[in-house]
Amino acid sequence: MSRSILRFLRAVFFEDLPLKFICLVLAVLFWFYIDGQLADERDIVVALTPADFSLPEGIEVAPDRGLPEIEVRVRGPRRRLQYLNSRDIRFRAEVPSPTRGRHTIKLSRDMFRLAEGMSDVSVVGVKKDAFDVDLIARSKRTLPVRVFTQGEVRAGFRLESAIPEPREVEVSSWQDLESAEKVLTDPVGIQGRTEDFQVNVGLAKTVQAGDREVEVSCPKKVRVALRISREEVTRVLEDVPVGVLAPPGAAMTIRPATIRVAVRGAPEDVANLKTADLRLFVEWPADWDLQRPPGESFPARSVQVKAIAPPRVTVRGENDQPLPTVKVYGTLTRPAIGP
Repeated sequence: MSRSILRFLRAVFFEDLPLKFICLVLAVLFWFYIDGQLADERDIVVALTPADFSLPEGIEVAPDRGLPEIEVRVRGPRRRLQYLNSRDIRFRAEVPSPTRGRHTIKLSRDMFRLAEGMSDVSVVGVKKDAFDVDLIARSKRTLPVRVFTQGEVRAGFRLESAIPEPREVEVSSWQDLESAEKVLTDPVGIQGRTEDFQVNVGLAKTVQAGDREVEVSCPKKVRVALRISREEVTRVLEDVPVGVLAPPGAAMTIRPATIRVAVRGAPEDVANLKTADLRLFVEWPADWDLQRPPGESFPARSVQVKAIAPPRVTVRGENDQPLPTVKVYGTLTRPAIGP
């Protein structure tokens, strides 16, 4: 009996060792394959994002309201399930009648899809029946553009105007824009500027709506034309003499012989200006006939004074009125020359 047992053990463990080793390897491989193909189930938590909802243009999930995490049960080969994670499961939902406000989304396993190449895995259940989502609507409004300047022009100059083009733009926001009055440009630097210039500039990303600062979207840029001029001062000069321009053979007198004028220009041009630096005059009226006999007089007439001033200086009457008129008197002193 003992010999038979020994022969049996020898045949089992020692005879044809290579063949037995190959069989052992194949058995192990088949075991791993069959075990991997056995179906199993696993729970996976899927975090929802605003991009998971199909919404029309102008409607969006409220960013300040958190979306839930949904636990789903998936079924598939054990080998595949051990590498499965939430990024492999995609959620997509249609919101019925999407308008501003709160909506209830009823969940079903058909809303969840597995990533491409995972046809052997399926969603078999959802641990939640429904959840609420808040939607907001984008509001739009046309607002005037106001130029926001930064810095100061050089001393002795001033910013006359800053005109944007276009002067109005359409802005949009997820918040109410009813009380918004204007949209500012990005800062336009004018520090040390002395001449006119133009610049393309973007618009601010926020507007003031009442006591709230509201984020807005406006992709457009505007072109701003800025006009810079020298600062001017006005000075009144008293008793400036008025000259006459009379043709040959004629004499003309005026009343009054001096007037009061206002000169305007840069401070350094006006500060030391004297009456002798101005030339005020009146001209012989065009309808006074020079062909009359000598000694002929013409009745008094009011004629407006004209002026010749130094460069960059203007001469006006008081209170920025035109130069005044004076009374002129004309007399022919000898026959006019020529026909």
